[in-house]
Amino acid sequence: MSALHDADKFAHEGTITLTGNRITSKSMKVSVVDDEDTDVRLDLPATSQQLDEGESEPFRVRLRTQPGRDRVVTLTSTTDSIRFNRAKLTFTSTDWDTYQSVSVTAIKDDDSLNETGTVRLSGDGVISASVETSVTDNDIGLIVSPTSLTVDEGGTATFTVKLAEQPGRDRTVALKSSSKKVTFDTDPDEEGIQTQLTFTAGEDGDWDEPQTVRVTAAQDDDGNHESATLTLSGTRVVTSSVAVAVTDDDVALSLSATSLTIDEGRSKTFTVRLTKNSSANVTVTLVRSGDTDIKIGTTPASLGSKTTLNFTSSNWQTPQNVTVKGEADDDYIDDNATINLTAVGAGILPVSAKVSVIDDEDADVGLKLWNATKDKNNNRIAEGGTLMFRVSLDAQPKNDRVIDLTLSGDNTSAVTLSTARLIFTPGNWSIAQAVTITAAKDHNRDDETVTFNLSGTRIVGSPRTESITVLDNNAYNKLILDKTWLGLDEGADLKNFETIRTFTVRMSSSWSIDRTVTLEPSGLHVKLEPSSLTFTLKDWYIPQTVKVGAESDDKKGNRSSRITIKDGDREEEEEGVLRTTSLMVQVQDPKYIGADLSPTTLSVNEGRSKTFKVWVTDEPYANRTVRLDVSGGGQNAPVTLDKTVLTFTPFNWNTPQTVTVSADQDADANGGAVTIRPQFRVINSAGDYEWVNADSPSLTVSVVDDDDSGGTGLNVSGVLRNLNGDDAGSLTVSLAASPGNDRTDSLQILRHSNLMLDPDRIASGSLSSLALNADDWSAPQAATVRAKPVSDKVGNMIKVNFTDTCPVDVLPFKAAAGAGMDSARNFSAIPPPAEGCGRAILSVRRFSPSPGKAGMSP
Repeated sequence: MSALHDADKFAHEGTITLTGNRITSKSMKVSVVDDEDTDVRLDLPATSQQLDEGESEPFRVRLRTQPGRDRVVTLTSTTDSIRFNRAKLTFTSTDWDTYQSVSVTAIKDDDSLNETGTVRLSGDGVISASVETSVTDNDIGLIVSPTSLTVDEGGTATFTVKLAEQPGRDRTVALKSSSKKVTFDTDPDEEGIQTQLTFTAGEDGDWDEPQTVRVTAAQDDDGNHESATLTLSGTRVVTSSVAVAVTDDDVALSLSATSLTIDEGRSKTFTVRLTKNSSANVTVTLVRSGDTDIKIGTTPASLGSKTTLNFTSSNWQTPQNVTVKGEADDDYIDDNATINLTAVGAGILPVSAKVSVIDDEDADVGLKLWNATKDKNNNRIAEGGTLMFRVSLDAQPKNDRVIDLTLSGDNTSAVTLSTARLIFTPGNWSIAQAVTITAAKDHNRDDETVTFNLSGTRIVGSPRTESITVLDNNAYNKLILDKTWLGLDEGADLKNFETIRTFTVRMSSSWSIDRTVTLEPSGLHVKLEPSSLTFTLKDWYIPQTVKVGAESDDKKGNRSSRITIKDGDREEEEEGVLRTTSLMVQVQDPKYIGADLSPTTLSVNEGRSKTFKVWVTDEPYANRTVRLDVSGGGQNAPVTLDKTVLTFTPFNWNTPQTVTVSADQDADANGGAVTIRPQFRVINSAGDYEWVNADSPSLTVSVVDDDDSGGTGLNVSGVLRNLNGDDAGSLTVSLAASPGNDRTDSLQILRHSNLMLDPDRIASGSLSSLALNADDWSAPQAATVRAKPVSDKVGNMIKVNFTDTCPVDVLPFKAAAGAGMDSARNFSAIPPPAEGCGRAILSVRRFSPSPGKAGMSP
């Protein structure tokens, strides 16, 4: 298809239809984009607005020139403080010069800050434009005097309220108390309880006249001081508050401390007094409950489990000392107790104090801290973003460790902590716990710094501190990155998307011209694509992606680099320059990471399971995947792992992961062994991932077969006949079945009392045994059998002969214990049957040269 060229600038459309005999027709639309239809500008009579908070105001927009095709204008806002009623505007070639209206609303909020924002108008074939909007906060402040009150129980106090400036219309302020024991009345002269204040506007209004609020503290029977907060709020009024402290008028016990922490073998004191004079003498009894190593008394010499204090009308306000001591012991367990104080007289309520004794046999342990961004030198966090730390102990404690988390510095309100306390026990000390730090948004353009503190008893180097920097996102013309750190493997090729890592860059606000930024790594081993980014008026807010790779070398070791992103060749001090920012890159050498297993040998019964542990020996910069390769064993040792691929992160790399190995059940009596070796997924010379054996020991798993009964029969073949004198017969012996598992000793055939067994077939050889091994159990073993010489009554040596034309009926053998048999067993060699055979005849002859017969009968 070809689109014909014409002289106008209008787009054209047509339809191509395909038809045929017995063919279902189909059509397609064709649109011709005119090359004379250039980008058009927007006509905005007003490019700025001034709105009060909660107010709406329209602006108008149209095209300056006639387009050849429709133009769709998309509207976006740079802040949540302003919104508009239309997200898209469409202009055609016929209504392009007709103004369309967009209503902009300044959203009301609870603060008293003025704000600014930008409404951007952009689209395909449209030159972008914007409307700058300023929002004036019109909430009226309250002048409250005083902002804190102290009221006696059963008494009253007052404060006043007026508006800080004249309102455009009347304002109503509502009051609310946080405690039922503290009430208020905004107009005590009126009957009933009034809960609101009304301020009128205008020259004759009372907006600047203080109005009085009366506060009443209720009477109660306890001896506790109370507190409450009165909140004042209203429509288009800045919320204020008054703090109220109630002084109790009941007689009560006042303790200088309600909790004590004491080192073992040391003492501390706290004091007790009455809050008011009592009409009668008061005796206070202190009783300790809990560990008996904690002693109490009024003096160090009178320590025990119980003591008393006496108060009269003359000493009720004088604090009396109580000594608490943690006695030394031989264990390593912290002691805890509660001291309960009860009083007789004046209806005084009981109170208590907690005591903890820190054991001196429990040594200090250190803290381990991981930063989730890996940017250990600069703990940076974008305003409105989060930063995660992981914390664990570096050694197992005997008792719990409590880590208190606090913030310090001049900007503690710039961030918040996800938790204020971490508790590590002897069981979870090595498991990292997460602490998330969230940076608050503000309306200034300044970066803030705050100190993150970790402190605790029996913690080495307590408190541990980290400096946190919050990067402001309101500064004009700023580069915003989606990451401040990334890790990748050595050899990551920019052409292989699977192995590389990426990050994105965008501008925080628009600029009057296109901006180009350059990206430079500090090390030659880190490669980038592209090396520069250009942001235009159309796409300044769209994140652009940068690919990061790393060259491979022969050196062993991890490397780091910092990518600097700056505003071309412009200097930081120039007006309007983009602030230079950077990103840390950690390159991980696969040869630098090892793995370990425990144990390195396992014996598993067939049909049963056992476990082993795997961990990475060095902290990785990126996630490290470990595969467990199983080899050897064949069909005699099939095993199954519950997991074959493990992932270790920079946060759990040294936490062992448990793997279960199971020996499969089978019907044979064979055992065997397999080898399990950790493998790492690394980048090869071609730039692709492959698995290689880790620099670590392997695990050998031996499978013990449960079908191995512990003994087996014998197959014996051969014919023994005519064994006269030194004649010999041939015999072969083998096992009747596989003995199953490997033997630590061999099955042996022992000699019969009337036979010599000569496995070496040497006539002069000594009597010996015939070894049958488990690995060649079915192979027949040959031996020579000879008649054994015996002696007659007078000491003459004779030969025992077996003679006949038939083989012997039964030739007994004995198998020794061992080779899986509990004790020696008897076996027989049964030759094949022969027809017409009679009994074997045993005959003897003298074995000496002297004449005579031996005197033995057959």
